[in-house]
Amino acid sequence: TAACYFLQREYAQTEIPLLKVVRSKAANPRELRAATQGLIGVYQKLGRRVDQLHAAFLYEKVGDVNPSEPYGLDQHALYLPAWEWLLDLPYLLDIQLTDDELREYLVHYGKQARQIKYPPYHQRNRTAFEAVEYALAVRLARQEKYSESAEIYERLDAKPRAKRMRLLTDLYVKAADIALPVEERLKAQYQYASFLEEHSTQVFFNDMIWKGFQTSTFLGGYGVESQGFTGEEREHFLRHERKVKDEQEERWRAYHILAAIIEQAGYTELGNKAAIKAMRCLDLISKERFGRAGEIDQARNKLLAWLRGYRRYANDSKTPLGIIGPP
Repeated sequence: TAACYFLQREYAQTEIPLLKVVRSKAANPRELRAATQGLIGVYQKLGRRVDQLHAAFLYEKVGDVNPSEPYGLDQHALYLPAWEWLLDLPYLLDIQLTDDELREYLVHYGKQARQIKYPPYHQRNRTAFEAVEYALAVRLARQEKYSESAEIYERLDAKPRAKRMRLLTDLYVKAADIALPVEERLKAQYQYASFLEEHSTQVFFNDMIWKGFQTSTFLGGYGVESQGFTGEEREHFLRHERKVKDEQEERWRAYHILAAIIEQAGYTELGNKAAIKAMRCLDLISKERFGRAGEIDQARNKLLAWLRGYRRYANDSKTPLGIIGPP
């Protein structure tokens, strides 16, 4: 019945029989997986992303496929269950939902979310509530709200991340302090950028939900032709994916901070250090995952030209390099 409604694009009607299956005590795990995954698609079409996230957590609650389970209607109808894990959940948590929608989920589904176990790969089990809080902490870090991010991590007993956020709080505050003399502030900005470069995937990357398969999950990755999106939906997701790719790449953020230091410091020892560190950032960014290959190559060429100019200036000038030199 749900399938018939969906094919007729009567999405609001599709929800009703699927919810009956989800709430049925007689439904077996395979039927529950099919129904919850169907709800994810229905809520996508209805634009109800908070409910869509909850349906994805309900899918996780059912657990992995057991070979001894009786086969139901979803034996060959759905491709993703054959993987035994759902790609929709990390996509919803990190790309589709806004910060406000994640917070709305915690309010609207808070009681149920605390009852749902979510087993991240290679990490201790969390509840759905904790997984959403963790996603919010990551997003706050991307916005450089490190103190707020630290508070959530501390509440979740994510000690390494919490410690990192506290260190970043101090580094960021000093780097942004306009009361400091210019040279001292630039040095603080260099320390801040260096920390980001040295902690790739440990600050802005959500390590709870992405474990080596993010690239294949994005629309440019594997299986894109079978996603079933409209052209408008596809363009919407591509824009949001690009935003997340930029925000989650610590070395890209560090590069831009270092580029600004080079611009202000000019041909000085600090400018040279920033240029070398910026080059390292660009060299270590995975173009396959991140994209922007053309921009990275242009940035590298610009840095190489700057370094050649610096060397000529250092050889020819009698000006002490600790003083701000020409750009």
